[in-house]
Order: sequence, then structure tokens, then C-alpha cells
Amino acid sequence: MFFSKLTKQPKYQLKNQSIILFLTICLVIGLLNSNNLQADTTSASNKNFELAQQARAILTKNCLQCHGMNGVATKNIFVLDHTRLIKNKTIIAGDANSLLLKMVETNAMPIGKSPLSEKDKAILRTWVLAGAPSWDKEQEKPTDNIKNKKFIAESALLATIEKDLEQASERSRPYLRYFSITHLSNASISEEELEQYRVGLTKLINSLSWHKEITIPTPINAEKTLLRIDLRDFNWTADTWRTILSSYPYAVKLPANEVIKSFSGAEIPYIRADWFMANASVAPLYHNILCLPNTITELEKLLGVDVNRNLQEERNIIRAGLRSSGVSQNNRIVERHVSNYGAYWKSYDFSSSLDSQNIFSSPLTMTSAGGEMIFNLPNGMQAYFLVDSHGKRLDVAPVAIVSDRSSPESPIIHNGRSCMSCHFAGMKYFRDDMRSTLEAELTSASRNTSRYFTLEKALAIYPTQNTLDNLLEQDQDRFRQAIEKTGSKLSPNLQSEPINALARRFEAELSLPLAAAEAGLDKEEFLARVRASSRLSSLGYSQLVVANGAFKRDAWEKYYSDLVQELHLGEYLSSQILAKNLRQNNQAVTKSNLNTLPTTNVVALNSSTKLNAQGPLTSSYGNANDNSPAALLRASQTIGIHTKTRFFNIDFLQTALLNDKEFQSQGLAISDNWSNLDLIITVDRPVFTFDYTFNLKHAKKGIILASGKIIAGDARAAAPKIAKELIKQIQNLRKAGDQ
Repeated sequence: MFFSKLTKQPKYQLKNQSIILFLTICLVIGLLNSNNLQADTTSASNKNFELAQQARAILTKNCLQCHGMNGVATKNIFVLDHTRLIKNKTIIAGDANSLLLKMVETNAMPIGKSPLSEKDKAILRTWVLAGAPSWDKEQEKPTDNIKNKKFIAESALLATIEKDLEQASERSRPYLRYFSITHLSNASISEEELEQYRVGLTKLINSLSWHKEITIPTPINAEKTLLRIDLRDFNWTADTWRTILSSYPYAVKLPANEVIKSFSGAEIPYIRADWFMANASVAPLYHNILCLPNTITELEKLLGVDVNRNLQEERNIIRAGLRSSGVSQNNRIVERHVSNYGAYWKSYDFSSSLDSQNIFSSPLTMTSAGGEMIFNLPNGMQAYFLVDSHGKRLDVAPVAIVSDRSSPESPIIHNGRSCMSCHFAGMKYFRDDMRSTLEAELTSASRNTSRYFTLEKALAIYPTQNTLDNLLEQDQDRFRQAIEKTGSKLSPNLQSEPINALARRFEAELSLPLAAAEAGLDKEEFLARVRASSRLSSLGYSQLVVANGAFKRDAWEKYYSDLVQELHLGEYLSSQILAKNLRQNNQAVTKSNLNTLPTTNVVALNSSTKLNAQGPLTSSYGNANDNSPAALLRASQTIGIHTKTRFFNIDFLQTALLNDKEFQSQGLAISDNWSNLDLIITVDRPVFTFDYTFNLKHAKKGIILASGKIIAGDARAAAPKIAKELIKQIQNLRKAGDQ
């Protein structure tokens, strides 16, 4: 019926209806094909993501330990950072000649491990040829927020700080200080990574605080790259900030600095947060900011711990004995005391497991070769302390006794950061080996022997594993509550510890974008100024001009004053100038009292040293014809530091000397004006050794006044030892001259 009616309609109507029917059919077919295409695309995306996950698992298992675990990045390659792998051309998407494939397919990597299986190599090759899809779906999202980041000029930073100080009360201004991660933002660091820096800074500052509360730095600009702190929130003083600035290598003076200084008394408007994390987390700054004493006896007094009394009374103390541990080379005693602020853990480490160092034959008395201490601060965070066999504080632990087995490049344990890295989640669980041994021996011991009394005494302080576990859990919970207030998230993954990871990134080489950002310039302006400077070319800055160029951090800091001068960035302020200016201008800052805490070491030039525009004033005493070492030393006022090896940073020795009260009493000023030096310290380290040789020479006469050699794992550890020996020899020369 319908068909008969349709055939009776005009021809043009039939034609239009046919067209509509045809278009409808085409539309349906198109929708079906579109759905199939979308399904195919989704399927392909899922397959690529699964392939990327497989590649990530292979890299995690075989490469992470040397290229990313806990911030370690050999050759500055982070294998789990997909963006960096592409950016630094370790992987070239779709290219079978990618560096990563060459390394694994030729079995050049992984070093010290079995080569990858053919199956794993095939997966990595398939992944790269498929375009190296990201294993993190969030990374596949558009990165316009990074590309469109607005460059924040130095003038804008200073204006923001000035405005913030203007809005603060006059009574608070002297206590306000600032940290910046603006240079990292200008270098196109992602917001996710910038947040890691904020969290890491918060964790470190509160780990250097004797205040009872956790305090988070306050962002003062829209980008959250400028962070304000109040010194009083951490029981810091103007002296604390002075100590930090005395080691700061990036101080540049601009006209706007004077306005800021008039408000707060701060010579420098801000400090770079990444530098602070790398340097304040290790000695000497770690010790100086926390005001840690020089001996374990003084530390225990500060914490209200009486070890001998606790042992005698068998109260507020527990012990555990370990045949082996994660850091100690031999057997180990771990001891816990109750302190004023929570728990105080100390270890007794040994150079062997024999005789008096065998803890199982001497569970109560032993001869240790040193120890490590972990104790709660008033805010619940943890602090750390290393000592030698005499109980004297150490910057680094002897590798022969304890070592950092998670760091393949450098096993040396640096007090502070190495301990934070290992104890990222607080105290670590361990199994006691002593209690069961004591119980087994007790059953066979005669009740009439002194050994039986020793065993009973030992059992009173070596508790059951259940008691140990409960105390460990209690201490972990205290630390967890504190750490979560800082914004950090605890995880069993070692990569989760932000301070160590970010400090290692700071110490890695600088890329061109980061170098330009640290100079406060955009990339094109930085390149133009560097190319125009023959001085910078002679210092090696041309390596930043070439494709994929980079610059080593130690060289960057050494020549930073040259960079500032050549690029016209402002007036560079050395640590000596800062120390002198801060001593003179910091009188407006009200000092707080740390009560029972030891006084912070004030790093400054000796007050008896007078400088003029041309350099040090000529000495008014001493016989010019007397060439004896004592006479030459007595007539000297300025001293410079020189190194013959790239393995030694003179800043470390300079800081060690300036921090030493005995050096301050010698009336010597460290200077970098080589045309007017009286004395020169020269440091060298022969290749393939850990021997640091040094001598003190009269600059004009060429006579060696003092010399020596010390052994140390690195420059940080060598500097205080050299300083101590030099000061000792200088004092002996002066005494000899007075006789």
C-alpha cells in the first residue's frame, strides 16, 4: 500500500526522498566507521601504554640504581624521567640508533650486572621504534602550561619582595627572609617538579629547627616561586642567616637590594632554594644551622640523656645486637634512650667483629670505632650526628666502618643528607640477634659465675623483639606525623625522599636553559652575551653554545663572579664581603635567645683586620729583613687559597677557616685580591689517590711556612681537616716566634 502511494507522487519528490535515504545510509556508515576508528585508536593507545609500562619495568630493574634511585643520576640520566630521556636525546623516538638502545644492545650497560635478555632488548627496541610512548598518561597531556610560562625577571622578583616587606609590620620585618625557585620555573621546570622543591624546602628547614611547631614557607607571588619564612618560626637568629650567607656563592648586588636591606637588614634579598637543599643538608652548614656541639657528651647533655645512669638503673634504655646491618661492615649495637624531645638512638659501630669488638662476647662493654645518632627535634622531625671512637663529631663517616650501599657513585655517608635518605620514613625496622643468644647461654651458665650476672644484666636491657617493634613503631609514628605536616608523603620507594634527590639534581651539570635562568636571562639573551665575551670563552662557557651543551656545577660556582661581571648582572658579593657587610649592618636585627642551645658559629672576618679600597693596609710591625717563618707570619695580614686539582673546591676550605674561632684569632683575612696577598694556601690531590697535600707559602718571599697531607674521601671532608692542621701549625709558629 505504501509503495503504491509512493509511486503516485511527483517525480521530484521521489528524487528528493531517494537522496535523503542515501545520505542517511551514508551517515550511519560514517558513524560506524568513526566508532571503529575511535575504538582502534583507543586500542592502539592502550597497547602503547602497556608497551611503555613494560619498558619502564625493564629500566627500573636494570638501570634505576645508577640512573635515578634516590636522585643518583650517572651522566645526568634519569631513566624513569620520560621527558628528560627525550629532551637530552638519550632516546630519539622512532630511531633505532638511539643511545639507550646502543648501550643495552651492545651489553655496555648495565655495568656490573648481567646483560639484558634478548626478550627485554626486543621490548625496548619495539618501544623506541613505536615512538617511545610515555609510561605516564599524565605526561601525554598537553604541556602548554610549560611552553606558555611567563619569564619572571629579576626586577620583578625584587619588587615582589619589597612589596611584601612594605606590607609587613615594622616589628616583623627584621625576621623575614626569602627563598626562590624562580630560576627553575624560568628554565621550564614542570609545576609538578616545582612542587617537589617546595615540599623539599619545607622538610629541610623544619629538620634544621629547634622550634616545637612545623611551619611551611609562605608563597608571596602568584607563581609560588618566592617563599617567605620568619626566622622566629624555626628558632633561627640573624646569626643563623649570616652563617648560611657566608657559604652562598650566588650573591649579586643590585640597586633594589638597598631598599630591601633597609626594611629587613638582609644583605641579599633571597637565597636559591635548590642551593640551600644541596648545601644545608650536609656539613658544615648542617651542623652550624642546627648548632650541633662538637662531642657526643655535649649532645647528650643538650638532649637530656644520661647514658651511664640509664645503664646503671636499667631504665629508659634498650639495646639490640646485630650481626650485620644495611650500613655497618661488622656487628653492631643499637641503643635507644628517652630524650627531652622523644627518642635518642645511637649505634656502636666496629672496625672488626673480634675480641673486644665482638658484641656477643661483650654485650655490655665494648670498644667501638664510632657511631651514628638519630634523635627527635622538638617538632618531631629527626636530626643526625656522627662521631669517631673518641666521641668527636664527624662530617662524614669512615667508609671502612660504615657506607651508603644505595649510592653506587659515592658510598661515603655525609651527616645529614645521607641519613635523611636512608631514614626517609623514620627509624628502620631491624631484627635483634642478641636476645636469643643471651637466653641460650643463660641456660648453660653456672649461677656462681660472674658471667651469669653479666647475662642477667644484659637481658634487662636487651628486650624481646616485640618490645623493640613497638618502640620502633612509636618512633616511626611520631616522625610520620611530623613529616606529613610538611607536605611530604612517606613511601617505601627510595625515590620519595625529596631533599637527597633534588640536591643531587642541583649538583648535576647545568643545561643551557637552566644556566640562562640562573643568570636571570632568557636563553637567547644569555647566548648573545656569552658569545660576545672572550673572557667567558676562555673559561669554557662555549660548551653551552653548542647543541646539547652543558656546564659542570663546580666550575659554574667557581667562575660565577666572572659570569656576573661579563654579563653585567650586577655587583658580585663574595663570602668575605658578605661577612664583613653583614657584621656591620646587621645591628638592626633583634636577636632571639636559644636558651640551652649552643651558640651558632658566626662566620666573619676578624674584627682586627682593616681593608681599604686598594686592599689590605700595610703591616706596621715586623722586621722586613727577618725571613724566619715566625717573623713572616707575624707580618702577614691577608691569605688566599689556590688549588691545583679540580677535585677540591676552595670554598669549602674558606668556609672551614672562617668558621674556626682559632683562625679568627690569628688576625688573618681571606682575600681574593691576588696582587696584595701576604700568604697563599695551595691544595693538591694526586690522581687516583685520596691524599690531599697542602702548603702555606709567603707570597712575596716564596718561603714555605707550613705543609702537610691528610686523607679524605672528598673535598668536603678534606677541607675541615686541612683547616685544623693549618691552624695548628700557624699557632706553633707564633709560639716559636714569641719564645
